[in-house]
Amino acid sequence: EFGDNDGAAVGGLWVGDDVAVRVYGAAFGDNEGQSGAVHLGAGAQAVLYDGLFSGNQAAANGGALSVGVGASATCLRCTWENNGADSLGGAVWVAAWGSFGDAEGAWMANEASGPDGRAGSLFAEADTVVDISDGTLSGGGVSAWSFDHSTARFTDCVLDGSSPMVADAGQLTLSRVAWLSAAWPDETAVSVRDGAALTVAGANALGLAGAFSIEASTATFADCALDYGANTAIVATDGASLSLSDCTFTGNEGGGIWAQDSMVTLDNSVFLQNGVDTGSALSVAAPL
Repeated sequence: EFGDNDGAAVGGLWVGDDVAVRVYGAAFGDNEGQSGAVHLGAGAQAVLYDGLFSGNQAAANGGALSVGVGASATCLRCTWENNGADSLGGAVWVAAWGSFGDAEGAWMANEASGPDGRAGSLFAEADTVVDISDGTLSGGGVSAWSFDHSTARFTDCVLDGSSPMVADAGQLTLSRVAWLSAAWPDETAVSVRDGAALTVAGANALGLAGAFSIEASTATFADCALDYGANTAIVATDGASLSLSDCTFTGNEGGGIWAQDSMVTLDNSVFLQNGVDTGSALSVAAPL
């Protein structure tokens, strides 16, 4: 157990450059430092099993885990809760050329709380790879999951609470991801911009205040249900390219799709009982 440690660089565990470690069943709680609980040096490799990261705080990036340049972290059945950072990545920060994988994890109420804070759950720098599978994701504030020119994949995950994703360029893939409506207030669930490529397959978004924002990017949706949202399910702007097949849009108060200066391709999709307060089932304005 690593608890209540306060270090200049990292509070709990420092892993040096190019070092490989495996950690089983460790608990990291209330550690503080520039990185909160664990820091991986450049090129380091870590595998973490059944870890608990709770209440750790970073003065800079990565409240629970800081993954250095070119380093990699693979996590299985880990819990990330109430961690914080003053800058980037309340729970996890991944530096350039690094990678992070988390399977069967639980993410709750992590926060990047400083004046320049971003990404309460995870921030990934350019040229990184992030894989999240079979996870439960909750909280994290504005842009809880933030990807900057990186590759990120979410598979078989459930989002319960406010945990929006933002991708600036790069690639974001969502496979069989479900959003629960009970605890989603008003954020857009997924925003992609600046030439990002979004792929969504088998997703179920129920009752989101705002589901997807596609800005100057491409997005492909297949076998998705975007239903009963409080606003428009998909908004595409600024030269976006949107392709949808076998999708349903039911009962969205602001309509199913709003496209402005963008291209939309539809195949075998259904629009039912969508509202018209701010648009129609499908609105295309000034198409390319």
